[in-house]
Amino acid sequence: MEVWTVNPPTLGTPLGVVRRDHRKLLAVDGTYASTGGMCISEGWLIRSSETSLVYRDTAVSVLGPVVADLEQAFAGSWDETGQPLPDE
Repeated sequence: MEVWTVNPPTLGTPLGVVRRDHRKLLAVDGTYASTGGMCISEGWLIRSSETSLVYRDTAVSVLGPVVADLEQAFAGSWDETGQPLPDE
């Protein structure tokens, strides 16, 4: 397994932090994908002072041909690291 930093924040440009990609995407074998929020911290366990509802984040599961589109989006982000994805 390899891990690469994609578009790390920079202090040299005024919009360096804004340009960052905050996608959260999991794609498995071209058949299943999940995308959306994955907020895991105690901060998400509190209630809104405005609505009294608990904060939440939403993720969706995706099956079928559209998984290829999500894999293509991942490949586009990966390409920004300068490292090629393995053919498989």
